[in-house]
Amino acid sequence: ALGRAAIESLKETSNTKGGAKGAPRLLWDSPAKTETEITNWSSFPDLLIQVDSLEELNRHRQQAHVKPKTLRINPARAGATDDYLNVGHSDSKFGIPIHQKPAIINAYSENSSIIGIHLHGGSGVINYTQKLEELREVLQLAQELNRIRPIELLNIGGGLGFDYERHSEANLKGYASKVIGLLEEFGLQHVKL
Repeated sequence: ALGRAAIESLKETSNTKGGAKGAPRLLWDSPAKTETEITNWSSFPDLLIQVDSLEELNRHRQQAHVKPKTLRINPARAGATDDYLNVGHSDSKFGIPIHQKPAIINAYSENSSIIGIHLHGGSGVINYTQKLEELREVLQLAQELNRIRPIELLNIGGGLGFDYERHSEANLKGYASKVIGLLEEFGLQHVKL
């Protein structure tokens, strides 16, 4: 709804168009950002950076310019999808494991450029029950962060799939209804998705 284009490298920026008025139009989503890339992104005024680790956040802190950021939270669970598509397990390079909650809260409280959090545990999910359990856990964290200062953005990723053998897909309306219900339950209905 915010009109963002996700990029993994700054070379991809030529393929993007404008986003929603006032919103960053590019989401830099890469777990392998180099020091050179981190230094060079300052020429992109409407860039939102997705941070995949606390170590990466420290590299961004060393820069003189500040860009808005989201922290990618890893649910550190297995089983929502097959092993090949699961990026939310405890050994994944994608995101800060949820069990590092005190460090995440500390990073959020010390870094006002963090405006939100991101969750994506895997792709190809037909039964979204585990995705909702992961979301509930991340929303508990978001609720704590929101007490420090308002969370502006929650990116719950994609990951819903289609079963080609059975010709069935995840129930998108049912999933959306459950997500909205969870946002209301945690008092986070003001957050942009």
